[in-house]
Amino acid sequence: MSNRKYYDYTQIHGFCETLASRLKRSNFDSVVGVSRGGLIPATIIAECMNVRELRTVGVRSYALNGIGKRSTSVLYQSCSPYLSGDVLLIDDIADTGETFNFLLDHFSKNKNINSITTCSLFVRRSSNYIPDYYHTDIVGNDWIVFPWEPAPPSN
Repeated sequence: MSNRKYYDYTQIHGFCETLASRLKRSNFDSVVGVSRGGLIPATIIAECMNVRELRTVGVRSYALNGIGKRSTSVLYQSCSPYLSGDVLLIDDIADTGETFNFLLDHFSKNKNINSITTCSLFVRRSSNYIPDYYHTDIVGNDWIVFPWEPAPPSN
């Protein structure tokens, strides 16, 4: 079993503020949060950067019960038709990289988007996609537990 690493809202907010500070050099027309885990970081970062256009996109890579991987990602909600200009795409974690790769391919079909910058709080070094901006590397099999996730059952 992998080690669980717990983070609280204060830590997550601090990570988001640090990322927003690093991202301030860029001007984004929109911030897109990947549902569900990327919604809270996207909101905080958009607020810190004063980006008013906040959108969501839904991708499901894990089975509905959270156990096991799907063979392919499934897009269940897209904001792509409403995006233009420079976009900041945010998720909580780049675990395998599948979500970012899937969404970059999906958004590439929208010719009104000039550029897409990717950002996540955490990135697993074994991920096949490394976001443009991230806060913390995950080495090994540590399991990140976010404060908005339900507490694991006690044994």
